[in-house]
Amino acid sequence: MAAKKEQGFSVPGSFDHVYGAAVRAAQRCGWRLDHTAPQSGALRAVHGVNLFTYGEKIDVAVRPRPDGACDVWVKSECRGIQMVDYGRNGKNIALFSSALMTELQASTMPAWQPPPASPAPAARFCSACGAAAEVSDRFCRICGARSS
Repeated sequence: MAAKKEQGFSVPGSFDHVYGAAVRAAQRCGWRLDHTAPQSGALRAVHGVNLFTYGEKIDVAVRPRPDGACDVWVKSECRGIQMVDYGRNGKNIALFSSALMTELQASTMPAWQPPPASPAPAARFCSACGAAAEVSDRFCRICGARSS
């Protein structure tokens, strides 16, 4: 079983604010975001291979509390068959906790939102026959009429 370390703590702030800060904190740590699930408050980040480890996966769970604060649970686990972590898992948790506090204190940004979807291209139709046309078409592919 791979080496791991877990730690939980509470932070002030709304769920959306804390979850957004957690995503930014993971990015600030230099980790690659592998999975985000804002609906459940979960995210997974991956720390790459280096001289001492095969890398670690870091799971974060944000849960709202009735008093308006949030509980944050962080688990850092070595990937692969690595049995000794040389303190990396504890360092990952400390680094994330520090980055999260920095993000929460400095953040006046709105809650985390998924990136907007790219807009769909406007639909075009031939004015002569009504066939669908691409934006780049100069002539209708069905009737040959010039596109306007």
